[in-house]
Amino acid sequence: MSSQSEAVQTPVPPTGRGGSGRALTAAAFGASGVFLATFDPTALAVALPTIAADLQIDLQSVQWVGLVTMIVTGALLLGTGRLADLAGRKRVFLMGVGIFALGALLSALSPNLFVLIVGRAIMGIGAAALNSMGPALVVGAFSAEMRGRALGIVGTVTSIGLVAGPILSGFIVDALGWHAIFFVELPIAGLIILGGLLFLPENERVRGEGFDIPGTILMIAWMGPLLFAITQGNSMGWRSPAIIGLLAAGFALLAIFIYSQKRARYPTIDLSLFRVPSFRAPIGASFFGFAALMVTFLLMPFYLQSVLDLPVQQVGLISAVLPGMMVFIAILAGWVSDRIGPRLPSTIGLVLLSVGLVNLGLLDEHSGVGRVVAVLALGGAGLGSFEWTLNSAIVGSLPRSKLGVATGFLATARTLGFTTGQAAWATLFSTVVTASAGTAVALDSPVEALVLGFRITFLAAAVLAALAAVLASMQGRVSSQV
Repeated sequence: MSSQSEAVQTPVPPTGRGGSGRALTAAAFGASGVFLATFDPTALAVALPTIAADLQIDLQSVQWVGLVTMIVTGALLLGTGRLADLAGRKRVFLMGVGIFALGALLSALSPNLFVLIVGRAIMGIGAAALNSMGPALVVGAFSAEMRGRALGIVGTVTSIGLVAGPILSGFIVDALGWHAIFFVELPIAGLIILGGLLFLPENERVRGEGFDIPGTILMIAWMGPLLFAITQGNSMGWRSPAIIGLLAAGFALLAIFIYSQKRARYPTIDLSLFRVPSFRAPIGASFFGFAALMVTFLLMPFYLQSVLDLPVQQVGLISAVLPGMMVFIAILAGWVSDRIGPRLPSTIGLVLLSVGLVNLGLLDEHSGVGRVVAVLALGGAGLGSFEWTLNSAIVGSLPRSKLGVATGFLATARTLGFTTGQAAWATLFSTVVTASAGTAVALDSPVEALVLGFRITFLAAAVLAALAAVLASMQGRVSSQV
């Protein structure tokens, strides 16, 4: 922070057991933002097979309905956190909810894939504020000694959103069609905005520092071409001039972005933070863990419908099992983290996730629903153990005055992990299936080829989760050296 920086406005005091009314109000609104941000992607995941069938497109095309939101969100998360530290969390949070609602309305009214993707891109702008400011409002309401429990609360609300998304989506899509899932989000956003204008308190903000607009633009610029090339390389051909050009442009823009961050006075990403071991290890574990986890959200609905031939309502219920486990695990893991540190619970969680992914890779067309539910529950226990304990380590590695930036970092690690994972797993799955079946469209392939694609992709994700567990196990050792 610059020596000229100073806090203005009355801060929301962190609370302990009893807490202040203003602090708890801020935490409640933060939790509502977390719910909306987590409800949306899981509700969409269940609807993707229906959207693909309705619009007559393949997995590599329909995934962009979710991927474009994650790209925009990931590119803006750190900038949003930084902007909130400068302009105030209330202002940025409520503006984000409004933009999210605007994108949801356009998505609900979309007649084709292009308009739907534009609406989802707008939703990504708002989701950046929800993902960074939601946790910041909750964590800011508690003392540093209760950070693990505060993040456990965020984890529980996250799990509620993740559970409600697939369950409600399954019934809504079946009864009203996929457009209706976006209409459902509008009244929720409206209530948050109205209540926030009336009751959400202001927080301290920083004055005397600038905002890195070029860095924010460059972050979007390098992510878009790279991810598009990764997702479309199989269908367009990895040697095609378009794919080679996009890869070259993406890496060139990434180099320019890194160069700009080293020279910027107030960078979007403070690269010097990655020299701090207590920050670097949990960030790396979080990124790889969420990249591995994304395979379940992306491919399980297709496995349940295309291989097991289950109705969409049942797909929604089964898809809710994994995030549903977080309801029981997240607060307990946060409580344990406050007492013994985040290293052990986060490492155990990632090991459980890896084991769960291995077992998902062993499923086939004859697997029973009970077995699928048990394996998803195992992975969900791992998710509840690692997500918010790693986040506690990330937030705790930075000064409290940089809470917006800290929560922006943890949301960025999650979103970039999801984005990279979705692009990689969709590409791997489609490549394996089309090569095995000799078909041009993966989802039109025989069940045997689909099972092989699911198997290889889930096992690859398991390896990535194991790597994340290794990084998580290092955080206690390296933090003691700081």
